[in-house]
Amino acid sequence: MKEGNNKKIGGSFSISPIAGRLSLEGPIGKSGKTTFAVSGRRTFLDIITKPFFQKGNSFGYYFYDFNAKVCHTFSQKDKIFVSFYSGIDKFKITATNKDTQGGTTATDKSSVILKWGNQTGAFRWNHVISNKLFSNYTLNFTRFQFDVINTFEQTRQTDTTFDQAGLYLRYFSGIRDWAVKADYEYTPDARNKIRFGGSYINHGFAPGAAQLKFTGNGPGNLDTLLGPNGRIYTNELAIYGEDERRITKRVKVNGGLRAVGYNVRGKTTFYLEPRFSLNKNFDGKFAIKGAYSMMNQFLHLLANSGTSLPTDLWVPATDKIKPQTSQQVSIGLNVPLKQAFEFTVEGYYKWMKNLIDYKEGANFAAINQSWEDKVLAGNGQSYGAEFLIQKKTGPLTGWIGYTLAWANRRIIGINNDKTYPFKYDRRHDVSLVSSYKYSEKYTFSASVVFSTGNAITFPIGQYLDINGNVVYEYGSKNAFRLNNNSRLDIGYTKMLDKKRNKRNLEQSWTFSIYNVLAHNNPYYVYVDNTTSPAKVKQISLFGFVPGIAYNLKF
Repeated sequence: MKEGNNKKIGGSFSISPIAGRLSLEGPIGKSGKTTFAVSGRRTFLDIITKPFFQKGNSFGYYFYDFNAKVCHTFSQKDKIFVSFYSGIDKFKITATNKDTQGGTTATDKSSVILKWGNQTGAFRWNHVISNKLFSNYTLNFTRFQFDVINTFEQTRQTDTTFDQAGLYLRYFSGIRDWAVKADYEYTPDARNKIRFGGSYINHGFAPGAAQLKFTGNGPGNLDTLLGPNGRIYTNELAIYGEDERRITKRVKVNGGLRAVGYNVRGKTTFYLEPRFSLNKNFDGKFAIKGAYSMMNQFLHLLANSGTSLPTDLWVPATDKIKPQTSQQVSIGLNVPLKQAFEFTVEGYYKWMKNLIDYKEGANFAAINQSWEDKVLAGNGQSYGAEFLIQKKTGPLTGWIGYTLAWANRRIIGINNDKTYPFKYDRRHDVSLVSSYKYSEKYTFSASVVFSTGNAITFPIGQYLDINGNVVYEYGSKNAFRLNNNSRLDIGYTKMLDKKRNKRNLEQSWTFSIYNVLAHNNPYYVYVDNTTSPAKVKQISLFGFVPGIAYNLKF
C-alpha cells in the first residue's frame, strides 16, 4: 500500500451510480517524517436495484473496502509502518408471499444471506543494519469470517387474532491469525543477493457451527448453538534462506530452502521445502526460465460442488487430516517482438497429495458431525500452459492472455474411485485488455474475458421415499459444467481542461458499459421442485450495466 506523500495533501475521488471511492494521502505535521494514506470504496448495486422489486422482495449484492496506513521515519536507518484493511462482500435474496382467504391474511417472508469478509492489521519496522544488510520485522493480525444465514417469518392475521413465528438458521466459519516475521536481505556484491529469515503464526480456526433460533407466540422459543463449535488452534514456525546469484551476464539462478514445523493438538511435524529456478537470456533475442518447488500447505479448501450457494470453507490440517503437499515444475519462454510487443509462454505440471473433498452424500452444513468426519483425502494433478502477448508502450497498450489448464483429483471412496475434475477446473481462460490514448484528453478502453464454467454435480433423477420426501439420484462427480463465463466491457475517459479551475485539479469523466452483450453469467444454480419435471435454474448477478463516473485527482 502507498506510504503517503510527505510534501502535501493529495488524493483522488470518483463517484458513479455503480460505485464510489475516495483516497487521501499526505504528511502529518510539518517535518514530513510522518505520513498517512487512507482509501475506501463501496458499490451501490444493492441500492440502485431496490426500486425495481416489489415491496418485501429484493435481490442485491455489494462490497466495500477500506485501507489505512501511517508511516514514520525516525532516521535514514529506521522507519515504521502501521496499516489496516477491512472488506466485506454481501449477497442477499428476500422473497415475500401474501395471501388473503376467508378473513385470514397469511404472509410468508424468507431470505438468504451470503456474507464473507477480511480484516487485517500490521506493524512493521524497517531497519538498515549496514549498507549491505537490511531487515524488516512485522507483527500481523488477520481475521476471515464466512456466514450463510437463512430466515423464515410467518404471520397469520384476522380481525381479532395475530399469530407470528420465525426461524433463523446461521452457519458460520472463520479464521483468526497472529503472526510475527523477521526478514533480512544481504547484498555482499553486485552479483549476489541473499534473503533469509523466520516466522511464527498462530491460527485459530472455527471450521463451522450453526446457530438456530425459533420464535413464536407460544412458550417454545429456542436460541441455541448446534454442532461442533470448538476452535482448533495450530502453530507454524518456519525459517528460510535463498540465494539469488548472477552466474554470468546472461544466466541467473535462485536456490532456496524453507524448514517449517507445524503443531496441532499437541502433535508437531517438520517439513523441508526446497526450490530452484534458472533464467537464461540469449543476447536479448529471447530468454528461457525453468523452476522446481516443493511446498506444504496447512490449510485446506473444502469446496462444495453441488447446486447450492457457493459455500467454500477453509479448514486446517489436523491430527486426522494431513497437510497438503505438492511438487511443481515449470518452463517458460520470453520473446521480444517488433513494435514493442512481447510474447511469453509457460508450461507447468503440479502433482499434489492429501487433498480433501466431501464424502458422497455429505452436507457442509450438517450439524450432527464434525467436518473431519465428512471428508476423504487423495491425490491430484494440475497442468497446462499459459500464453501472453502484451504491449506496454505507445498510445495503444494492452495484452491478450490465454490459459489451457486441467485440474483433476482421485480420492478413494469418491466417484467410484475414478479420477474427476476439481470444481475450479477451467479448461479455457481468455482475457483481452486494451487501452488507446487518442490524445491527452481522450482514452478508449475495452476488455473481453471468457472462461469455462465450473465443474458441478447435478442430479440425474429423483424419486420419493416412503415418507414422501424427494430424494435425488446423482451420477459421476462434477460431470456437468455451469455455463461459460464471458463478458465485454468498454469505457471512454475524457480529461477536463485544467485551465477551467484555479487550483489546477485533474478532472475527468468516464463513460462505461459493463457486460455490453448482457450475457447471463452463472453465480449459482439450484433445483426448482415446483415444476414437473424439476428444472435446474441459474442465478446471475450482473447483466448490462451502463455507468458514468466523475473522477477528481488533487
